[in-house]
Amino acid sequence: RLTSERYIDDVSPGIPCEDKLLAKSDVLFVIPRFEGKNISDDNAWCAKILALNKTLAMHGVYHEYNEFGTDRSEAYVQMGAEDFKRCFGFYPQGFKAPQLVMSGYNKKMMEKKYIIYGLFEQFTHKTYHCDNAGKLPNWLQGMI
Repeated sequence: RLTSERYIDDVSPGIPCEDKLLAKSDVLFVIPRFEGKNISDDNAWCAKILALNKTLAMHGVYHEYNEFGTDRSEAYVQMGAEDFKRCFGFYPQGFKAPQLVMSGYNKKMMEKKYIIYGLFEQFTHKTYHCDNAGKLPNWLQGMI
């Protein structure tokens, strides 16, 4: 954890995030449609996140509770990937399910197209949250 990449979850224009937290993270997990608002509708935000020159991955589609614990269609996932592409100019290569919950069906489907970030990565990397709602507060994460 001391030398591994730093992650930040819940990146979205609808969730305030400290610039210093974004700057020190290596991988940003972006929610394409938080609270029904498409990230691609906020061009200034897209440009700001892209300018950080970080690895960007998709974090659910809507980031609803147990979103990927329920079987989803490829069309559902593609909808989020299209919003991601409209925002950043490329499709996501990585995916992390909200709350790290993914049904077996979804896992098989997602592994065909994405690098999956899961529980192992959560334990081996410092993972911050824009809204500071993780299991450990952000200030404590920085000390571990």
